[in-house]
Amino acid sequence: MKLKHKILKSDLKIPINYCQHLGLEAQDTFIVSYPKSGSTWFRFVLYELLTDNHATFEKVNYTIPTIGKHFGKDLETNYGRFIKSHEPFRKDYGKAVVMVRDVRDVIISEFNYNKKMGFIKKDFPFNDFINQFVEKSVNRFGNYAENLNSWITAKENNKADILFIKYEDMKADPYLQFSKVNTFLDLNRNLEFIKQKIENNTVAKMQKKEQLSNDRTLKSADASIPFVRKGTSRQWVNVYSTEQLDLIENNFEDILLYFKYK
Repeated sequence: MKLKHKILKSDLKIPINYCQHLGLEAQDTFIVSYPKSGSTWFRFVLYELLTDNHATFEKVNYTIPTIGKHFGKDLETNYGRFIKSHEPFRKDYGKAVVMVRDVRDVIISEFNYNKKMGFIKKDFPFNDFINQFVEKSVNRFGNYAENLNSWITAKENNKADILFIKYEDMKADPYLQFSKVNTFLDLNRNLEFIKQKIENNTVAKMQKKEQLSNDRTLKSADASIPFVRKGTSRQWVNVYSTEQLDLIENNFEDILLYFKYK
């Protein structure tokens, strides 16, 4: 995983990325987010809305795979094919649900995820991580602002059919937000059905699913650091110093204002 992480952050990403996007179809629907923005929880509920089956890491990752892992699989559901992506907007993405999360919480989750996967050492300074996140990127999907701005521009210019869903709104009123998704994707599921699928995938239940999972990526990571954490919003309030918060807010002010975080 560490070698793959390094390769995909290098210039080799360009040809690899091209190959990963082969075989897409105009009717595909994409589940998009910048990493650590709540797409795992979203996909678990969506999987159950699509299939009416119990969601596990294995089933969700197979039926709603990451871009590049969609080859040679019978992924067609009764509502079409769904593919996960963390990439900036591309013309291949004609219809997408885009998950958004407060960047101040994203940084904290990314920091813990990078430690879990061994991409950084456990004693890596948090302040150095913040600087790297702000100045360039801590993953292969580009800077947070550049990535998300590509989706904002695409929506405003009507380049694709895009629904933005804020993670914080999902936490506050999941029934309302998944009802919006239900309408956007023409699933025609009733409210009681939607409520049941949400209740099947609470944080506690997803943590249990993680413990029972045989997913190869999870098994290869540091088990002492959970993948499914508390799932809370505004965890950043008691984490950052004034200087760190100023740095983050000054660099991502436009995004924070656009999604009414500030």
